[in-house]
Amino acid sequence: MATIVVHGTMTLTAAQFTKWWWNSWGKMGFLDAVSRGMLEASGRHDVWHIGGREVSEVPALNPKWSVWSGRWGQFGQHRGHFMWDGADMGISREAAAYQLVKYINTLHQISPQEPIRIVAHSHGCNVVKRASADKKLLPGIRFPQAVFLACPHFVGADGKTFTYRLAPQRFGTILNLYSPQDSVQTSFAETFQGLPGGRMADWIPSSSHRMEQDVRARAVYRDYEIPTRDAGVHAHTAMHGALVGYVVGRWLVQGGDFGAAVTHVPRELWPVALGDFGEGV
Repeated sequence: MATIVVHGTMTLTAAQFTKWWWNSWGKMGFLDAVSRGMLEASGRHDVWHIGGREVSEVPALNPKWSVWSGRWGQFGQHRGHFMWDGADMGISREAAAYQLVKYINTLHQISPQEPIRIVAHSHGCNVVKRASADKKLLPGIRFPQAVFLACPHFVGADGKTFTYRLAPQRFGTILNLYSPQDSVQTSFAETFQGLPGGRMADWIPSSSHRMEQDVRARAVYRDYEIPTRDAGVHAHTAMHGALVGYVVGRWLVQGGDFGAAVTHVPRELWPVALGDFGEGV
């Protein structure tokens, strides 16, 4: 297996400088917690690995600067890790989906028989959704597991228009985790959607939900509520912290009921407090 992590909107700093994302292997970091959950459940972890190597060590994922193109490679990344500009605009998420397709296609070409799992936060989940429906995603690619953390699931006023429509045939199970205290996922996402993208659905006013509203895709989702001690932005941030990361790591290797992974966390740590988590938003 190979597990990659797709970040969401970055409001304070670029992704490569945000500790919860690629540089969170230290104590209480998100990636450290995901990997610990995997290690304790199975004895190994595959976070940001492909073909048995860290992505930072794979030449195909670390393109050199080109004076002709004036940019790094053909997709957004940092030291072999996929990233996007994180701007709160539809056009940015659309470009990110295009970049993610290229990145995943490259992973598949490096190790064709290796399944890919995705963990995504907030609008990073919508980047994944859009990428899954892109016709340029290689036909042999399917994600047996994905985790959506605090995804704002959009649907148009007509109940039929989906700004980010998932291709359910590409997925096995999507674990959809959310906090009922998280206003960023719903009301804030609705009022600040940013500049629309290039598709008609991007221009239609939408409402945001904690769970997928597309009945065509509902069968692949498993919804689970995460209780948080704080509300608003803090609840949204808590979804990419150590406690959630740990149980996500256990679930990725154990599968089945997410509640079984949660039982390995001491009861006194619930509800989740912001102080357990990294510094990114």
